[in-house]
Amino acid sequence: MGIFGQSTGFDADVENATRESNTKEDWSSILDVCDKTSSNSRNAKDCLKAIMKRMGHNDPHVVMQAITLLDACISNCGKAFHLEVASREFQNEFVRLLGKAQPKVSARMCQVLKRWAEGDFKNDPELNLIPSLYAKLRQENYYDFNTTNNKPSKTSAKMPSASDTTANSQQEEDDLAKAIELSLKEVKNSPKHSSAATSGGVNQYVSIRLLVASVF
Repeated sequence: MGIFGQSTGFDADVENATRESNTKEDWSSILDVCDKTSSNSRNAKDCLKAIMKRMGHNDPHVVMQAITLLDACISNCGKAFHLEVASREFQNEFVRLLGKAQPKVSARMCQVLKRWAEGDFKNDPELNLIPSLYAKLRQENYYDFNTTNNKPSKTSAKMPSASDTTANSQQEEDDLAKAIELSLKEVKNSPKHSSAATSGGVNQYVSIRLLVASVF
């Protein structure tokens, strides 16, 4: 495993983010690792070493989590991390692990490699080893990159922006207004519409508003 078998100060954090007992991806721990890595460019190498150690784990569940963590770091930790990934050491280790991976793990590795090569690493000469590795593996026709799902995973998703939050709030307000309008129409069109019915409509308006507010 070369340099990727060495222990680093990130081992505990990465192991926590890729625990065998996790029933789903631990995004809180994953983002903690990303934050710690991006806080100092010198952390990139140690973080990558720790992740690659977990990618060599015997449990495929751990390996899948490690791939998710690696993809998240590539999406969020900047150029310093990209340079560590675009190294000969990483390329050799990635190919070694890909060659022994189970089909589901292999497909996931091909998926993220394709996205890296066509995305963050595509137009930077300093990162050329990743597009070159992708092209080489495709040319060999040993791995099928055409059937992998190339949609961005949750690891590449950003946290909701202020504009997203505003849009969601506006949608909630629109839904509330529609519910109130329908309620008042029903009261108005009722055969027994009277002052008492009007009073009931106001009460129903309040009930509808409270009901919708509780939903949102």
